[in-house]
Amino acid sequence: MSRYHPASLLRAAAPFCLLAVLGAVSAPSYGFSSLLASNSNCSGCHGNPLVGSTPVTGGVLAFGNNGKTLVGQTSSANFTISNTSTNQRGGFKGIFPSVTGEFSVNGSPTIVGDQGFLRAQKSVGPLPLGSVSEARLYSYKPTGRGSDSVIVKFTPLSSQFITGADASAAARTVSFQGQGVAPVASLNTSQANAGNVLVGASKLAKLTLQNVGDGNLSGLGASSNLNGNFATGSGAFSGAGATFSLADGASQMQQYNFNPVVRGLSTLVANVSASNGSTNGQNQAQSLAAQLSGIGVAPVASLNTSQANAGNVRVGTSGIAALTLKNVGDGNLSGLGASSNLNGNFATGSGAFSGAGAAFSLADGASRMQQYSFTPVTTGESTLSVALTATNGHSDGSNRAEVMQAQLTGTGVSPVFAASTATTIDFGTVDGIGILPMILSNHAPGQDQGALTALTLLSFSVTGPDANLFSLLNFAEGTRLGVGDSLALSIRFDGTGQSDSHMAMLSFITDEGAALGGVGNVREYSLMAAAVPEPTVAGMMLAGFACLGLLASRRRRLTAE
Repeated sequence: MSRYHPASLLRAAAPFCLLAVLGAVSAPSYGFSSLLASNSNCSGCHGNPLVGSTPVTGGVLAFGNNGKTLVGQTSSANFTISNTSTNQRGGFKGIFPSVTGEFSVNGSPTIVGDQGFLRAQKSVGPLPLGSVSEARLYSYKPTGRGSDSVIVKFTPLSSQFITGADASAAARTVSFQGQGVAPVASLNTSQANAGNVLVGASKLAKLTLQNVGDGNLSGLGASSNLNGNFATGSGAFSGAGATFSLADGASQMQQYNFNPVVRGLSTLVANVSASNGSTNGQNQAQSLAAQLSGIGVAPVASLNTSQANAGNVRVGTSGIAALTLKNVGDGNLSGLGASSNLNGNFATGSGAFSGAGAAFSLADGASRMQQYSFTPVTTGESTLSVALTATNGHSDGSNRAEVMQAQLTGTGVSPVFAASTATTIDFGTVDGIGILPMILSNHAPGQDQGALTALTLLSFSVTGPDANLFSLLNFAEGTRLGVGDSLALSIRFDGTGQSDSHMAMLSFITDEGAALGGVGNVREYSLMAAAVPEPTVAGMMLAGFACLGLLASRRRRLTAE
C-alpha cells in the first residue's frame, strides 16, 4: 500500500502544474509543441512524449546486401518508432505505415506498447529509465531488376497529451529503398551457322551464352549465377551437352561439330535451358531458342554419253566416240580448293577404240570431254565398256568414290567390191581374138550412205608374160559406184598369130577398206587363153615341110649317083 494518499499528491503537485501551464507557451519543443495548450492533462507532471525513429526522419531504410536483393528472394529490415522522452508517463499511440508493391509489413501495424501507448514509463511501476521503442519488420521482394522505393510516414495518433496538430508535427518520414538484381541470359547465335562444309569434312557451329546481369550483387554467391544446361547435339551436329554457372559478366561457348553426310541444308534446334536469369530480368527459368545450321556441299559427277556412239564409220577410217564428264556440284564453296574438285581418271581404250587414259580434276561447273578414236577394220557394230573412276563426287551427293561405266559403240561400214566372174578367167581355146564380159558392182549391204559406202575404181593393170595379149575395154579410172551400181567391162584376148597357152594377171585398185578415193583393196583375176593358129599359116607350114622333104630326098639321090 502506498504511503501517500492520492489526494495529498495532487495537492502537493498543483503548484508545479500551474507553473508548467504558465511556462508551456515559451518552453522548447522536444517533438510536440504546445501540447498542453489544447490538452486538459498536466504534461508538466507527466512529460511531453518525444517521437523518434530508426532510421531517423528523412533517412533511408535499405533492404538486402548493400541495398541489393536477388529478384525472387526476400530481404527484411526493421523500422523502429521510439518515445525518447525521459519524463513520466506521457505517451502516444500509432500505426506503422502500410506499404504496397514489392514492400510489405509483417504482423499487425498497430503499436502495442503499454495499453496501446508508447510511454516513457509504464502506467504502473518505477519512474522511467530512458526511451522506449517498438519495431516492425518490413520485407522487400523484387519482381524484376531495378530500383524500388517508397516514402513511408508515421504519424502518432492523438492520445495522452497529444492533439492532432501536434501529432502531425511529430510525424516521421522515411524512404524504403531496394534494388532488384538478377542474372540475365544473353545468347549469341552469330556463329550458329557452320556455313558451307564439304561432305565428309567437318566444321564448328557455336553458341555463346553470357550473363549480362548483376545477380552477384545480392551476395548470394553461385545461386545468383546464371545456371542451366546446353543441349546435346544430334544428327549432323555432334556435341556433348554441358552445364553452365556464369557469374556476372562471364560467358561460355558451346561448340557443335557439323559433319554433313549429304548435300543440302541441315538444321538442329539446340535450345539452351536456363534455370534462372530470364531475359526479361524477372529471374525466371527460360528456354532460349537456338537453331544450328550448316550446308553440306560436294562435287557431283554427271556423265554425258550422248556422243559415246561413233556412228557409222567407213572401214579404214576413224570416227570419234566421246564421253563428257561434268561437275554439277558445289564442293568449292567449302573453300578447300582442289581437294573439293571432282577428281578421278578416265579409262584407256582398247580394240577398235583407242585412247589414252586421262586424269581429271574438275572445279564446280567444269566439264571435260574424253575422246576415243573408233577405227573399224571390219563392217558391223563394235562396242567397248570403259570405266570412269571418281575418287569423290558420287552422283548421289554423298561425296563417296564411284565407278561409272560407259559403253562406247560404233559401226564399221564399207563398199563391197563384187565381180561377175570368178577369180580365174579362162578364155579357153581362142582362134584369133576372144572377148569375155565382166561386170563390176558395189554390193554393200543396206542403204546407200554416200561417201561411206561408195566404191571407187581407181585403176587397173594387166601384168604377166603375156600381158600384151590381154586388154580391158570400157574402163575409166576413178569410176565411182554407189550401193547397187555396176560397171560392164570387156576383157579382150588377141591370139592372132599365137599358139599355145597364154596367161596374165588383171588387177583392179579400189578404195574398198580405205577412205573414199584412197588406195584400198586390190582385186586380182587370173587370165588364161589357148591360141589356135590360122588355116593359111598351117598350109604354108605343111608346104614348107613338104619342100624340105623333097629337097632332102633329091640330095640323097645325087649322092648315090
